[in-house]
Amino acid sequence: LRRDDDLEQLNDFIRLNAEDFYYSDSSWIYFKELEKKVPLEKYNRDNIILNRIKMYFTSGNHVYFLNILDFKLKNESPPIDFLKKDIQKEIIKQRIRELKKEESKRILKELKENYEVHIY
Repeated sequence: LRRDDDLEQLNDFIRLNAEDFYYSDSSWIYFKELEKKVPLEKYNRDNIILNRIKMYFTSGNHVYFLNILDFKLKNESPPIDFLKKDIQKEIIKQRIRELKKEESKRILKELKENYEVHIY
């Protein structure tokens, strides 16, 4: 993408011809997710990642273009934006657990106040 309007032209081309497309220079994906969509078995994965090479290759009837802008190793912290959805899911799960616990206590208390309860 050398000119400003190259991305727009690329998007138009892709909408008409591509089976799948991912282009975002501001968000991250796991390399395992990339491997599911791109056949990299012929290539040295470490070389692709560490050298952040731009490459294109064909496999069957498909042409693949790959450009890795940056990477993080497993033991490094990913960008917060990358984890945002996982964090939100975890917070929601925690809130649901707390609500279930509180509601269970409330229901049990109400039952004990209004009815004779025998726990076996």
